[in-house]
Amino acid sequence: MQKNKTLGIKKIFFLLLFFSCHNKKHVPLTYKIKKMKSSVLKQIPKNDTLLEGIKYERVQGRLKGNFFVVKQFSPAKINSCKECHKGQNLKFNHQAPRSHWQIKLDHASIEIMDCKTCHIRKRVWNLKNIKGKKLSINQAYNICTQCHSGQGNDWKHGAHGKRVGGWASTRVIKSCTGCHNPHSPKFEKRWPAIGPNIQL
Repeated sequence: MQKNKTLGIKKIFFLLLFFSCHNKKHVPLTYKIKKMKSSVLKQIPKNDTLLEGIKYERVQGRLKGNFFVVKQFSPAKINSCKECHKGQNLKFNHQAPRSHWQIKLDHASIEIMDCKTCHIRKRVWNLKNIKGKKLSINQAYNICTQCHSGQGNDWKHGAHGKRVGGWASTRVIKSCTGCHNPHSPKFEKRWPAIGPNIQL
């Protein structure tokens, strides 16, 4: 009796399995998960009010993707550079006196890197890559990541750099030079800050 009951349950299970799989088109589980994830993401409110007042543009060049970078320099700031540098024949060697005398290049040795490695002569508000292509000063990430490609890939994928506007808003991150001084990018040693709720 027990054997017949077990055999009957197995037949019913087999018939259900056979007809449930073959009556309708098979949909892979990964597709169902992606569809569910997509519907869940649509329900997350975009809180772009946290980005009000922040100027940003889509990332361009080698690292382009579906995210944005903060524009550090406005046209007004760039034009203020042009006011001083307009028509000047700037000398870009380390022996000549500089108009920005306070800038100390502590990035690489002078044999490897000087001002003209990144800046265009007569147009210091523009940058150039290794191939000589002119880039906006707001696209410094394209210059930095030529040598620092590991950090660039981490930055692109969210493991390096500072995100602004919160996690649920449009992905806007700071450029390399938003955190690092491009002329001296290494951070000085410092003590960690004490959190707001910690009492000593």
